[in-house]
Amino acid sequence: MLDLVRLRVLAAVAAHGSVTKAAEHPHYAQPSVSHHLARLEAETGARLVQRVGRGIRLTPEGELLARRAAEIVGRVDAAEADLAAMVGLRTGRTSRRPRSRGSAGGSRSRPMASRPTRPRPSCSSARCARPRSVTGDRAQELYRERRKSRRRRWLS
Repeated sequence: MLDLVRLRVLAAVAAHGSVTKAAEHPHYAQPSVSHHLARLEAETGARLVQRVGRGIRLTPEGELLARRAAEIVGRVDAAEADLAAMVGLRTGRTSRRPRSRGSAGGSRSRPMASRPTRPRPSCSSARCARPRSVTGDRAQELYRERRKSRRRRWLS
């Protein structure tokens, strides 16, 4: 069965004419695009691209599948947009993108460092009340302080 992501990659390669330019469009790395093309060739059992020097050219089979892939991707995108608009009208949202439920790709309402801190249940000292995710210079400073205090405890 053909994978929609791989069809999108093939359509991007056909539209842009090279793997590198096609990788920029859906924000993939160039090796990832090459991997998707190789897997698509394995799935179809047909040679879809021909390597010519440092570039590639679509074979007649690749051109056929790329045209169909563009149609399929266009229809899927249109169906997603129509469904999102319909669901948005029913729920009162106007955004065309579905709302995230805190998944890895979702955005948080506030950054982790700005969340209110509270002591952990097993610790009542003030050092346990600091934010869990601290980055940059402050993280290095906290690391050095913790290392110094451990060294002092070990030496005493």
